[in-house]
Amino acid sequence: MSIQDYAELLALKEVGRIVRLAISAMADSVFARAISTRELADIGGKIMRQNGARSAPALVYGFLEMC
Repeated sequence: MSIQDYAELLALKEVGRIVRLAISAMADSVFARAISTRELADIGGKIMRQNGARSAPALVYGFLEMC
């Protein structure tokens, strides 16, 4: 990936912020109790939706429908 301008840099930083939120929420759930991968996907998805993000693999490959 190459960044062409400052707006793209800011967008990429926002993606990183959202991913960090999702990873933190998922990690907190793993340490709190036993959890399935589907539950982890749901937690990550919720954080992404709350922040206006979408999962590229889910959109392109429909991987959640296969679970």
